[in-house]
Amino acid sequence: MRLAGAELLTGVCSTVSNNVACALPLPAAAHRGGVRARQSRSLPASCTTKSDVCNALALLGSSPGASEVLAAVGDELPRWRRNPALATVTLSALARNRRPQVALQVLELMLAQCVEVNVFHYNSAISACEKAGEWQRASSVLSIMSVAGVMPNVVSYSTCMSSCEKGFQWQLALNLLCTMPRASVVPNEFSCNSAISACEKGLQWHLALGLFCKMPGLRL
Repeated sequence: MRLAGAELLTGVCSTVSNNVACALPLPAAAHRGGVRARQSRSLPASCTTKSDVCNALALLGSSPGASEVLAAVGDELPRWRRNPALATVTLSALARNRRPQVALQVLELMLAQCVEVNVFHYNSAISACEKAGEWQRASSVLSIMSVAGVMPNVVSYSTCMSSCEKGFQWQLALNLLCTMPRASVVPNEFSCNSAISACEKGLQWHLALGLFCKMPGLRL
């Protein structure tokens, strides 16, 4: 008889420090003060297509202000309200281009402008952080999802764990893996592989081996 995910992971999870938490403070806007000032760039007069929006956002640099993001998004907001999936396209493009700060600013704008923000939008923002190597921000976005009334799914956790693996944060990666069953999210092969890789990079060979041996019990 196969054990539940939480029971299978008990041995691994017991080694994770009790004071390790996935909730980290979202980088405040004040942190942008350390970014070198950019020269003013002109934006398109209006952004009427997805490519226009992406191009306009690309002109803003790595840490735009809220007013700059609003100007770049322009006329797309009404369309996003009618079809939130259109915003996912923009956020996914920002993720591919490793623009986490811009992605987070777009999320903030969507919330302020009463645009529906769902798990796909948050996952794209986490992906942007992961691709940029910013595990702190990825963890922060994951931690605020539930507060915002959006339940993380396996992609949310797995992408965040991948960012922890790249950032050599093996304890945080394991903590996230152990949190998944309690959140009624079933770990998948990608989740476990990220945790195993994080343990390997942290020279925690016994944990990596222990987790690998438990994967068949998780039907992976």
